[in-house]
Amino acid sequence: MIDNRIAYFDVCTREPSPSGDGLTLRRRVNRIQDQLTKILRFAEANRQRVVSTPCLHASPIESVLPKTACFVTYEAETDSLKSDVEQAREIFLEKRGCGSAEDNMRCRAFDVFHANPNAARVIQWIDVPHWIVFGTSMEYCVQSAAESLLKKFGRTVTVLQDAVMNGPGGDDAKRKSLQWLESQGATLLSTDDFLRQHA
Repeated sequence: MIDNRIAYFDVCTREPSPSGDGLTLRRRVNRIQDQLTKILRFAEANRQRVVSTPCLHASPIESVLPKTACFVTYEAETDSLKSDVEQAREIFLEKRGCGSAEDNMRCRAFDVFHANPNAARVIQWIDVPHWIVFGTSMEYCVQSAAESLLKKFGRTVTVLQDAVMNGPGGDDAKRKSLQWLESQGATLLSTDDFLRQHA
């Protein structure tokens, strides 16, 4: 049975493995690999949901997902999707690019809740009150996901500050983004502090 008290929002950390037989952590997240491994193992061991978004620049992931995972496209039929989402422990939300990096910024492709109309339905269907957010890139993809969970859906949000990586803005942009989310009501914790609190 899935534990619905808490869930994880994994932003752009995984991609198809080189062998093509599953998922692996992206090379770009090597600096936070230990934290990510701890979080994902903890979620699995405690039967807690992980909702993930692939990076816009990553290879397509749907063909390498575990059979128990649910892949939610931006054009999925919602009538047949709801029960699949409610039964899945791992849910992957498709992101759709708009072209060049500039076009993606202009159309907010980095924001899965803007780019994928079914993303909001997923959050409502599984109705988890507390979300743990981590991933890359902090000032775009991570911030937009955490902000939507806080403001659009009224959820409690904890950002694992040592399990996020900055985007093109560098460490200063990451720091400012974390401070802004905290000012909006998010809690900032280290991975180890979070795991100790929920052991």
